[in-house]
Amino acid sequence: MRRYLTKTFDKIIVYPQVYYSLITKQYHKGEFNPALKVIIFSWEDFLIGDVILNDNINLGIHEFTHALTFHGSKSKDISARIFYRKFKNIIEFLTIEKNKKEIVESNFFRNYSHTNDLEFVAVIMERFFKSPLELQQQFPKLYTKIEIMLNYKSILNQQLSQ
Repeated sequence: MRRYLTKTFDKIIVYPQVYYSLITKQYHKGEFNPALKVIIFSWEDFLIGDVILNDNINLGIHEFTHALTFHGSKSKDISARIFYRKFKNIIEFLTIEKNKKEIVESNFFRNYSHTNDLEFVAVIMERFFKSPLELQQQFPKLYTKIEIMLNYKSILNQQLSQ
């Protein structure tokens, strides 16, 4: 993104491990709260996202995707608008019954991705960075949408075009 600073959050709170949220009355590994302009992480789970390479889970990528999606919905910055337009485009892709069925039946994305649209895109983003080749092979249209969303030409596409 050309302008990577955002006013979507102004605090990052880090707990050593899973924490109890007084707001949701549940334990969390991480969350983004736009009303309080805060991103919260369990440090342990944040680090695990980079240590365990084969689980397609990355708490940092996941929570920052939520923050960027919210930013894109409010900002007039062109990069943020492109991000949000592609977010909506992915959601539209899911409204096509054939696409939704293929995604659900593939079991490619963890069950949490089916919670809501925001979670689905955050989970896709995790897959994009943790197992890009598999995502590109299984769901090339989603892969390309994420590349455009991030204005990011992946190493995979650079290698394929050579």
